[in-house]
Amino acid sequence: MGQLDGKVGLITGAASGIGAACARVLSREGAKLVLTDMGQAGGEQIAAETGAVFAHHDVTDEAAWPGVVATAEQRFGGLHILVANAGIGIMGAAVDMSLADLRRQMAVNVDGVFLTVKYGIPAMRRSGG
Repeated sequence: MGQLDGKVGLITGAASGIGAACARVLSREGAKLVLTDMGQAGGEQIAAETGAVFAHHDVTDEAAWPGVVATAEQRFGGLHILVANAGIGIMGAAVDMSLADLRRQMAVNVDGVFLTVKYGIPAMRRSGG
């Protein structure tokens, strides 16, 4: 028995790095998972490895969020855990970065977390979590 048996989690940015590691640990502890990422191949690989469901998802696309949350609720009966991990880093000096690059980075790193919370917390409340 794992510490998270009966719990459902949603992890953004789960195709590699910290998100993939979180998926492995939460899965090992018994959580059912919905993994999202822009990286299709990596996301599908981690989902297969952990028994999770993968959804190709841009965390900055607000219109897509209800469907992602509905996947967790319909497939696994609720949502109890949120890991707002999606993030990007556009490397370089500020004087060399375009405003479009800065806006994309801020959208993923800030707006993405906001949207994770905005749509995830109500689902967690519906699940009693």
